[in-house]
Amino acid sequence: MQECKRAVDLNPHSRDAHRAYALLRFHLGQQYEAVAESKRAGELDPLSLINNTLEGMFLHFAGRDDEAAARLQKALEMDSNFWIAHLTLPKVYTRRRMYPEAITACRVLLFVTRHRHLRNV
Repeated sequence: MQECKRAVDLNPHSRDAHRAYALLRFHLGQQYEAVAESKRAGELDPLSLINNTLEGMFLHFAGRDDEAAARLQKALEMDSNFWIAHLTLPKVYTRRRMYPEAITACRVLLFVTRHRHLRNV
């Protein structure tokens, strides 16, 4: 943990350092701190699909599902086939009791993951 914090301190404008620190904090059960670090990574690179997606995931696990849905939708607006962003959306909708949307999100996730290899041809 100290190494990640040091990387952020040495280069506070590094989106990668903030993203790594956010992931570490998330895995240590520090959801609120993970959200803060991922927000900083997103500020440094607002067009990053992975930064927007991770922030959405962290927001969901912090119980902030309205914000999580918005962040995940932002990532999907940039690339509707970014399957990683589709992973958390069904959970967000389910917790919000938006069951038809959750079912649709699951179907989209299945479609995108089944067909993602075709985009690389």
